Amino acid sequence: MSATRVKMPIIKLCFSPFAIFVDNIKKFFLLGCYYSLVISAVSIALGFAYICNYMDFKQVAFYCSQSNVLFGIDIVVRFFLMSVFVVKYYEIVIKKSPISLKHISTIGKADIKTFAILVSFVLISMLPILSFALLYYRVPNPDWTIEITYFAVVSVGFLVPFILTRFYSALPYVIENGKLPSFKDLWVMTSGNGLRIISSLLFIFILFVFIVFQFYVSFYKAVDENPIYIGIISTFLYNLFMLLLISIGLNHCVVQKQILFGSDENE
Repeated sequence: MSATRVKMPIIKLCFSPFAIFVDNIKKFFLLGCYYSLVISAVSIALGFAYICNYMDFKQVAFYCSQSNVLFGIDIVVRFFLMSVFVVKYYEIVIKKSPISLKHISTIGKADIKTFAILVSFVLISMLPILSFALLYYRVPNPDWTIEITYFAVVSVGFLVPFILTRFYSALPYVIENGKLPSFKDLWVMTSGNGLRIISSLLFIFILFVFIVFQFYVSFYKAVDENPIYIGIISTFLYNLFMLLLISIGLNHCVVQKQILFGSDENE
C-alpha cells in the first residue's frame, strides 16, 4: 500500500511538545538535574564552565582552559551525555518505563546508536556553513555558465536543514530500535506540511535564543561578586535548560510520529 499525504495540524505541532513536557515535568527534573550535574562536573573539570564565556573574565578567579584538545573532548563528552539523556527521557517519559538510578546510569546500545545518529544529523545540518564558506572564499570563474552552476550546486546546502525537518519522526524509531519507516514514505506523508513543521520549530528556536541571551546578560552582572559560586550555578542551570530544550525538541519528533503513524498505548 502506497503512502499518502497526512495533514499535520499546526496547533498540535506547536503546542503538544510543550504539553508533553508540562505533563511530565517531575520526571524531566529528576533526569535533567542528574545529567546536568554530570555534564557540569565534566565541563568544570576540563575548564569550560559557563562563566568562561565572558571574554573579560579573569582566569585567576576561576579555572578556564584555552586548550583546543580539551575543548574537543568537552564537546564530545557533553554531546554523548546529552544523547544518553535523550534515550532515557524517551524511555521514561514517552514509553513510561520506571525510573531508577541504575537505569539512568547505564549505557546501552541504544545510547551509542542515538549518539551516532545525532552526530550525523548535526554534521549534515552544518552543510549551510560549508556552503557559505565555499561561496565566500571562492575565486570567481570568468565563465558565467560554470559560475552559475557552481553557485546553484553549492547553494543546495542551505536547504538541507529544512529538508531534514520532514524526517524528524524517524528519530523515535531509532531510539526504540524499531524498524525505520521508508524515507520515501515519510517524504510523501509530510508533503505540503513543510511550512507547518518549520513554523512549529520556530517556537523552540525562539525559546533557545531567549534562554541563551538571558543567561549571558543575567550572569554577566554577577561574575565579579562570587565567581566560584556563580561559575558552578550558571554551568548547572545552563546545562539544565539545554536539556529542557532538547526534551521539547524530542517531544516534537514524537508528536510528528504520532500524527503520521498514530499513537501506541505508551504514548
